[in-house]
Amino acid sequence: MSQRRFLITGGSQGIGAALVERATKAGHRVVFTGRNEALLKQVADATGALAVCADVAAPQDNERVVEGCLQHMGGVDVLINNAGYAYRAEIGSIDLGKMRAMFDTNVFGMVDITNRLVPAMKEGKDGDIINIASTSGMKGNATGTPYAASKWAVRGISQVWQAELRPHQPVGRDQRVGRRAHGQQR
Repeated sequence: MSQRRFLITGGSQGIGAALVERATKAGHRVVFTGRNEALLKQVADATGALAVCADVAAPQDNERVVEGCLQHMGGVDVLINNAGYAYRAEIGSIDLGKMRAMFDTNVFGMVDITNRLVPAMKEGKDGDIINIASTSGMKGNATGTPYAASKWAVRGISQVWQAELRPHQPVGRDQRVGRRAHGQQR
C-alpha cells in the first residue's frame, strides 16, 4: 500500500491512539487531535505523528486542523472520525445541556471537520472516511438515551455519506470502501 495522509480525531488515547500507532507503523503520515496536551505529547513522542491540540466541537479548531494538515502533509487521504465521549443518564434526569455538548463532539464536530475535507476528496476522486460508532448505536441500554442517540446518528450519517460519496469514487475502486463507510464499532 502506498503512503497515505491520515487525520485521526481523538487520537490521544484509547482506540484513537492505537490507530495513530498502527498508521505510523505502516508508514503513513499522520496528524491527530485531542484536547489533553500531556496525552497528545505521549502519543506524538511514541509514534512520530504530529499532534494538534484541538476540540472537534469547536469550528475554529477544525479550521485550524484542516489548514495544519494542508501545510504539514499537503492534504488528507484518510479521515478517521474517532473523537467522542459518553454522557449517560436515566430518562427523567437527563441534563439536556450535557447531552447537547456531547452531540457537539460526537455528531456535529464529526460533520464539521468532514464537511471541510470532502470537497478536496471529491475533486481528487480519492479519500476514505471512517466514522467510529458504537454497539450503542445498534442496541439501546439503560441510561443510554444520550450516548446511544449520538451513535445512532453517527451510523445514520455514515450511511448517507456512503450513498452521497459513492458516485465520486473512481471506476474499479475496491468495493470494500462502501462497507467501511457504515462506521467501525467501539
